[in-house]
Amino acid sequence: MKGIGDLMKQAQEMQSKLAEAQEKMAAIEVQGESGAGMVKVTMNCRYEVKRVEIDAGLLSEDKELRRLARSYLVADLPYPAAHVLEQGIDGGQIEAEPKALELLANSWIQAREFDRSLPPLVRAAEIAEDGNVFVRLGQVYLQGEAWREAADAFKNAIDKGELKKPGNAHLLLGIAYYNDAQSFRAKSSFIDALDFEATRTQAEQWIAHLEREAKTS
Repeated sequence: MKGIGDLMKQAQEMQSKLAEAQEKMAAIEVQGESGAGMVKVTMNCRYEVKRVEIDAGLLSEDKELRRLARSYLVADLPYPAAHVLEQGIDGGQIEAEPKALELLANSWIQAREFDRSLPPLVRAAEIAEDGNVFVRLGQVYLQGEAWREAADAFKNAIDKGELKKPGNAHLLLGIAYYNDAQSFRAKSSFIDALDFEATRTQAEQWIAHLEREAKTS
């Protein structure tokens, strides 16, 4: 019967072989085409996009590139979508306006590349006419537990106004403050969220939670 040392050695050998296989997979590239060669996507066997080549002579209009990117997203291929949009915006084929920038950011978010989603989302939020993109930006910051950045984004959303769900912005602002250990500001934001029917119940629960914490501290 093999001892624990032999078993550990076997496990290490298996890990080494697995790492070697993964390296080989990363080195193998495959290419796919869309639209009769208008777009060529090169990926490795780890599903990492290495290159996206767009034939500008065949596919150059803003709406065509956006349609292609949306098709990739529907097919759950966020990396090619992001690369198509990024190249189109950088090359001037896609207008760098809020909807295009938010679509790019959402592509990176779908790919779970949250850090890469931030620059286009910040840019979109700054030039948008309303504060809704700032809410989306704040949600991404919350995902990364960047509480102060999230709070700033939600405050900007509220200040800019014309929000689809204003109560939600106040509630999320309170959550950001709470996690940043700013209980007084958190409670103030939850009180503001009471003014909106959609967030009233959750706001009441948060306020009750803060009051219980204050009694036990």
